[in-house]
Amino acid sequence: MMAEYRISRWMLLVAALAAGAAVPPAVDASSPPSAILLKDFYRYCVVGAGPGGLQLGQFMENAGMDYVIFEKERTPGSFYETNPRHRKLISINKRFTGRSDAMFNMRHDWNSLLETSALQFTNRTEERFPHADVLVDYIRDFAEQQEESGRVAYGAKITKILRDGEHRFKLSVDVHGTDESSPSEVRCGVVVIAQGLHTPNVPPGWDEIQSDGRPLVQGYEDLESDGQQYEDRSVAVFGMGNAGFETADAIAPYAQYVHIYPGGVRKSLPIVAWETRYVGNVRAVNAQSLDSYLLKSLDGGFANYGPNARTSDVRACGPGRRKRCILLTDEAVLGDGSKMRVLLLPAFDTTQKDDVAFVQSLGEPVYVKSPVFAGTGRLDYPDLPLCQSGQDMRFLCTQKQTGEVPSFAVNNSVGLVVYVRPEAIDDSNIDDFIAFTARQAGSFPLIYDDLVRCLGWSQDKSMFTKATTPLMQHNGVSAAASCQLPAAC
Repeated sequence: MMAEYRISRWMLLVAALAAGAAVPPAVDASSPPSAILLKDFYRYCVVGAGPGGLQLGQFMENAGMDYVIFEKERTPGSFYETNPRHRKLISINKRFTGRSDAMFNMRHDWNSLLETSALQFTNRTEERFPHADVLVDYIRDFAEQQEESGRVAYGAKITKILRDGEHRFKLSVDVHGTDESSPSEVRCGVVVIAQGLHTPNVPPGWDEIQSDGRPLVQGYEDLESDGQQYEDRSVAVFGMGNAGFETADAIAPYAQYVHIYPGGVRKSLPIVAWETRYVGNVRAVNAQSLDSYLLKSLDGGFANYGPNARTSDVRACGPGRRKRCILLTDEAVLGDGSKMRVLLLPAFDTTQKDDVAFVQSLGEPVYVKSPVFAGTGRLDYPDLPLCQSGQDMRFLCTQKQTGEVPSFAVNNSVGLVVYVRPEAIDDSNIDDFIAFTARQAGSFPLIYDDLVRCLGWSQDKSMFTKATTPLMQHNGVSAAASCQLPAAC
């Protein structure tokens, strides 16, 4: 009973440690731990040998409990071998506190784990925000006791978790690093998922390789450890978390400028830890770009309007398609109540034949609006009726409706704003679209040499069935709102 209580007591700590972990591409270890022979049944099965899984395993090891840890990579804590990409941790390494209270000192040591004989993290480096390689070495040392006890199965990927009766689970194991005679199915009384977040969040099409040989948007997980590859280039970073600002700080010394845009529509400004008191929000150690922006430096900045990773349409553009264009989209509600994304074209002068011809070449618009005065210094864009299908001069027809609204005159004509379907702009006319918007002095599309995606990770749910999917709380949802069982509230 005491052992069971001890496990539950530390569940919050393990959950917090596992939440920060993710699994990178496989890393070959120079001397991987010895393979173990798996049993058919364990009382406890832990999936993931990161800090969270290893810490829970250490508690069970010291309590003499029957357990195993499955790790699909060949080393423990393999995430930190490549992440954070620019190798600086945001966990504080406070070596001296002026106190002799061990619990107080541990509260200011954010990296050391518990109940271990491994050399404490604070004795390994003097850096307050350490290099990630120090943590890699520490995790390997921490795992040694459990490895020697045959409790960690490396190269053992869990492919499916099934119910096996009312009180048991059956795990399908892809055994490529454990003893070859190990069973491919293992039964467990309790399964703990400690694999962290696994799958990078990638908007559709963003990872597609373009004609210039590069992905449309570079992923955080593929970045180099410094920003030299962006020498004398313009860069936009999507994502206003620690990864986004860490990346901007690494790129800024080399790039012409770096702009940071939100990952979603709800967060238009960075959420910083010194205001929220939450350690997972943007930390000051990663906020050099924010500092430069507030001091009006030309090195870069962030935008709280316009582009974001959810509604922006990203295209390859320019000579050889080596540039990256960000197009703005909006949500249109059609007559039947259905919704679709549309592209916003800048207001243009309907007396300019070239501009009218270009807009007409894009096909039937979804909306047509005309800027009208709505008070001193302010314009509104009310909907105007479209001409009937089949009429050639669609926009002249729309002009005839202007007597019903106080029109905003541009060269004695009506300036129109047109919304078209995103597919109206493609590889064949993207450069014409850029020239059209430039003639109207439009702000979009935004053009960069490189785009970088820093949108975090999601849980890999492929191993779960409907009967075994664990309760998960989405970011930004309060615990009370996400509770599905009374015991979890």
